[in-house]
Amino acid sequence: MMTITQLTTTPTIDDIFAQLIAWMVNAGIPADKWRRGGVGRTIIYSIASAYVVLATLVSFIAQSGFLNTATGDFLTLLAFYVYGVQRVTATFATGVVQVSNSSGSIYDLAPGELVVQDEDTLKSYRNTSTIHIGAGASNVDVDIEALEQGTASNAAPGKITIVSVALDGLTVTNALAVLGVDAWSDSTLQAACLAKLGALSMNGPRGAYQYAIMTATLPDGTPVNVDRFSISPSSSTGVVTIYLASPSGPVTTADLTAVQANIEAIARPDTVTANTNNTTLATFSKTLTVWCRALKGVDAPTIQAKVEAALEAYQSVYDIGGIKKPPSTQGYMYDESVRAVAQASDPSIFAVDSDGIDLAIAVNQTAAIGVTVDVRIVTTPATS
Repeated sequence: MMTITQLTTTPTIDDIFAQLIAWMVNAGIPADKWRRGGVGRTIIYSIASAYVVLATLVSFIAQSGFLNTATGDFLTLLAFYVYGVQRVTATFATGVVQVSNSSGSIYDLAPGELVVQDEDTLKSYRNTSTIHIGAGASNVDVDIEALEQGTASNAAPGKITIVSVALDGLTVTNALAVLGVDAWSDSTLQAACLAKLGALSMNGPRGAYQYAIMTATLPDGTPVNVDRFSISPSSSTGVVTIYLASPSGPVTTADLTAVQANIEAIARPDTVTANTNNTTLATFSKTLTVWCRALKGVDAPTIQAKVEAALEAYQSVYDIGGIKKPPSTQGYMYDESVRAVAQASDPSIFAVDSDGIDLAIAVNQTAAIGVTVDVRIVTTPATS
């Protein structure tokens, strides 16, 4: 039996051209004998090119009718109109900063006039409402919003310290994290649609809990910042234990409360207890010695930044409770995999050394990679 992928695979121009020539030969027209580059073969090749465009469109439309093959906007429409699932779109990271004024000036600023930055990522944020900062004022709370969508503009506590506009005497910091949400990828949306099927039954299957977690929203309608979860397997005790994590680790109290409420609303059946818990951090802390070849454009700060970015991305999706090697039930973050991620971050890296010790992770923990990156650049001798 052919698969949907096989049925919807678009033929190439050469395939169609060969088929048209064969049809003409079968009809008694010696098209296979026509001169290459001649008018006749050029016309046929043009027809084949036009047919490929049409075949590609037909294939794309056909794929959009199936959950496993639909992509992009077609998948968004399929998910909404067939499964009743709406794709989560990226949000601008929001939060609160504390602004102090050591000068004698008074600042009355309209929305957007105060621009601050994260000292590490240099991502920018602006005030969202009119603010008044008096002379000598201390720790004035100001609501801010990132200029770019998604978790790339997330800021850890104490990292927003730069005032990037000319306002003498102002200093800034953030006591709490500033967080946004990434848009759902196609694979995440497909998983939500499959989980929705579990939620349509009598609130029993594990998919119902997954769907409740993925679709939970805060009171203002924004999605929770939860991208990982662990749901305990079925047991004879009637207790389901759930752990949640965000891209940066533990979730906020508001997100935890919203998920708990949604599970109660659409997933938990009578006679079952659903315990929804936050995670804690298990820190993968060590020194990585990164060895690089001295290629053009390679320098230690650039390599360090690439390695740290790759490890942060790897950490943000790592399984709650770690990854297990059956039959063992203990999960780990493996030293070997961390070194592999670091090495893959730039072509100039040819080796990564560490202590070789894996990190054991408890069922209620999510890994945080807190390594020190020591870059060593090696000049290799020229070869003749």
